[in-house]
Amino acid sequence: MAAFQKPKQPRRESQPSISHLTSHESMNGIPMTLDTLVLNAGNDTIDWQHLYFGSRLLNSKLRSEHRLECDRLGKGKLAMRRAIKVLGTLSRSQQNDSKVLGAEWSFSLKEIDRLKQQVSGLQSDNSEYSSRMEDLTSSLQKILLRLSEEIGAKTEDLHKKWIELDDKIANILREKQELPDTISKAMMKSMV
Repeated sequence: MAAFQKPKQPRRESQPSISHLTSHESMNGIPMTLDTLVLNAGNDTIDWQHLYFGSRLLNSKLRSEHRLECDRLGKGKLAMRRAIKVLGTLSRSQQNDSKVLGAEWSFSLKEIDRLKQQVSGLQSDNSEYSSRMEDLTSSLQKILLRLSEEIGAKTEDLHKKWIELDDKIANILREKQELPDTISKAMMKSMV
């Protein structure tokens, strides 16, 4: 855009007309052209220069406000994108945490079921063990009773045999003591 240099303050009658001011101006990159044939420069009594600079000032102000608004909207969009990213990250983290908690909960339930089965098995084994112990105790008591009876009978039999043996030993000793007398009596009879 061609820069317009503000002329020094000329006298009123020498101020340029609108055709001189705007023939090479443009707005937002679009050239502004006027049909100067319809303008009568001789009858031009309006302060076009003042209007022109006022419109340029207003246009610059609007452009500045527009840029500020665009910057504000851009920053807002950027902040929104960052917030969306943060929310997405938090959402993914929450989903991951939920998955981890779900997996841990499932594992805990399976572990509880396994422990319940073990306890049930131990209770069953304990019941079976108690029953077997009762059977073994009863069998052991029967065996001990039978052995006690057998030992008692054998002890009594051995006692009788010891008595018989003692009697036999006593008889043998008595016979041994009597043997010399018997021999001498027999010899005396044979001599007579």
